[in-house]
Amino acid sequence: MTVTQIIDQILAYSDNVSPAGADETDRRQRILYWLIEEATQTYYAREWPYRLKSTVTPHVAIPASQGYGLLPADFLQIGKLGAVYNDSQNGQPMEPATESEIGDMVAMNSALSNPGRFAVFGTEAQTPPAPPRKLIWIGVNPTALALRLFYHPLMPTLDETMTNNSKLDIAIPVEYQQTVILPGVRMRARRSKGDNRWSQDRDERMQGLNEMIRANRRFQGGEQRLPSFFGY
Repeated sequence: MTVTQIIDQILAYSDNVSPAGADETDRRQRILYWLIEEATQTYYAREWPYRLKSTVTPHVAIPASQGYGLLPADFLQIGKLGAVYNDSQNGQPMEPATESEIGDMVAMNSALSNPGRFAVFGTEAQTPPAPPRKLIWIGVNPTALALRLFYHPLMPTLDETMTNNSKLDIAIPVEYQQTVILPGVRMRARRSKGDNRWSQDRDERMQGLNEMIRANRRFQGGEQRLPSFFGY
């Protein structure tokens, strides 16, 4: 669904007014804000597998002797599902390190031609109005490196412009828009008008969200062994 389709549904079937009404401009903007709130809350509620993104093209470049590289502008986190690979070494997996461990390597000028650890911290200012970019550190590298990342991006911008109208499908999978997002936006819209049916929408949203959580749990295709009480 597009942002416009969600707003039109709320206006037509919750507010019971024409979505094309000239007097509904302010109301459309309010519903847009509620949609952004609802989509943002859902998007960041869990480390959803569908969010995972790759930097296969382009890679994250780390110039020689610099020790760090700029992460993508939409970078949120590596997370538990993400990973970092050294494509300059045939895709060797890299292990996360603490900030202090990488800091010690930088302070001691410990140059590694084949670094195997990384840490994400700090930012580097960009030309306004671009926001600061996060950095990935690997210590001190004598040669230039290219890293491939699987990472979680920031939620895309949602509005009714041609550029962002269809990005709801990126933020929230299509199968959950009617069962999670629409009830959540409807709840906020009805609550703003004192319509007591908002509590029903809240329950519908929670039911949809719980189903979304179950469907996106890890190893959903097979059996899982519960951890032993004795630790083995």
